[in-house]
Amino acid sequence: MKTVKTTKTIKTGGGYKMKNNDVFKGQRVKSKLYYKRAAIPYLLLLPVVLFVALFMLWPMLNVFIMSLQNYVVIKPKDRAFIGLQNYIDIFTKDKLFFKGLKNSAVWVFVSVVFQTIFGFWLAYLLNKKRNLPGAGVIALGGGRRYGRNYLEPDSW
Repeated sequence: MKTVKTTKTIKTGGGYKMKNNDVFKGQRVKSKLYYKRAAIPYLLLLPVVLFVALFMLWPMLNVFIMSLQNYVVIKPKDRAFIGLQNYIDIFTKDKLFFKGLKNSAVWVFVSVVFQTIFGFWLAYLLNKKRNLPGAGVIALGGGRRYGRNYLEPDSW
């Protein structure tokens, strides 16, 4: 079964003849004010995006470009493009790279697990035992008032 698209012309007040598929039924044509208001959030985000691009993305890109070169710190002008040779050397010739990679992964895993468990334990302790000696000092360091959440209605 074939569907046929029909176009009916609609007469408007300005002498312009619109087809019925130009504007859906009940939809108004968006004004310039609508688009100005829609652009405001993006304009407010622009400084943050520029900051991130300038201070995070540019150094990362620069380091990647330097990793593709034969770069000596004491002779910064003497650079030669060597492609992926640095990466090939690390993965094939360097015996300490994988040991250092393993040590870093273990350190990250252990420290994240320990900090998470310790943080939850400390929050639980401050919430359950409010008369604990030194709880006020610990709570002040964490930005909480005697272990109570500021979003709880009884802490207002």
